[in-house]
Amino acid sequence: MAAEIPESTRRPSRRRPTAKFGRLLFLAFLGLVLVVGVRREVIDLFAVREYSMWPTLVGGEDRVWVYKLTSHPRRFEAWVAIDPEAPAGRERFVKRVLGLPGEFVDFVRGDVWVGSDRQRLQRALRPPELLQSMWIPILHGDEAVDPKRFRVEGGILQPERGRSFSLRAEVPTCVAALKGGRRYTSEEIVDDFRTETGWVAGTRAVADVQVGLFIRDVTLGATFRVRHELGHQTYRDLEFRAGTLRVLDGSPREAPRILAERGGIALPVWVQMTTLDGTFEVKVGSGPAQAARIYEGERRTEEFGSYSRVTLGLDRGAAELAALDVRRDVFYGWPREREQGGPEFVPPGHVFLVGDNAPASDDGRARGATPVARLIGRMVGRWSSRPPSPPE
Repeated sequence: MAAEIPESTRRPSRRRPTAKFGRLLFLAFLGLVLVVGVRREVIDLFAVREYSMWPTLVGGEDRVWVYKLTSHPRRFEAWVAIDPEAPAGRERFVKRVLGLPGEFVDFVRGDVWVGSDRQRLQRALRPPELLQSMWIPILHGDEAVDPKRFRVEGGILQPERGRSFSLRAEVPTCVAALKGGRRYTSEEIVDDFRTETGWVAGTRAVADVQVGLFIRDVTLGATFRVRHELGHQTYRDLEFRAGTLRVLDGSPREAPRILAERGGIALPVWVQMTTLDGTFEVKVGSGPAQAARIYEGERRTEEFGSYSRVTLGLDRGAAELAALDVRRDVFYGWPREREQGGPEFVPPGHVFLVGDNAPASDDGRARGATPVARLIGRMVGRWSSRPPSPPE
């Protein structure tokens, strides 16, 4: 009778891992095939090198995600398309859809106007989630106030500690009420733009502007004012005096009209005024995120004059301010030689594409509408951006 081998001295049986390993290898291969297939047919990653979509894209090398399972572009979506005549390496480009098949498209004072009847166009309004990414900083709150950028006329603009500054008005009481007695600092808002070689000065006034800042302190009895002028025809004011904030609408031809008034405001306070897409809005609060709307109404920017100007005014004493933030909207316009040409018709099966950095963009305004068949897909996100190299 054979002796029984103790349990502790038995050798474990060796199972062949071939079948299990083969299944794992097959699943990995299948997953790779699916990933490649999804990327090729559903979503893909493209490298784009151009300045035409600044500030949406930085203009060096942007790698963007493109969703390809759609063939029905909607207005204000950014799409990647193919230009068969472009040099090698630049065949793919990104532009924004502004005109749809079978309609007319026109540009008035930087805004997009569309319609099926060329005599009855309407302003095209962008979705709210798109607006914030299209503001172009002119003077940002993280920067020190630059006296060369915001020039002083008669008063004293004193930068202090980076984000804060003071505005002083040395105005004799005998001339304080006279026209021109107010001291102010101002900045005209134009369509300056970026190219591969840097900033280029603009020539056209931009009506859509956002101005925000903290009012920390104002001399008792003094009136501090933020004004946005649109030519000599009209202006909108935010006036702060003795704890009361007023929103005014005025023009040189008539006395200002009070649009809204809010009393009992304690300092410091954040104020923000925005002109955008034919509307005017004012917000007030303890900060940008906490600001609440106190006024919203219409502002007909398509009829304004020759310039758009932001001014800070103080009639006496001193005001301590902080985090001044001035931004302008993107400006869509025809080339100078095409300005009086009227609306452009978009043929069926085509879309009208324009870059956000319109003055530096080669797009539908010069080339005409783009066939929908040349669209690759809709841009749904940005994977990475490499800023452009500084000019030598």
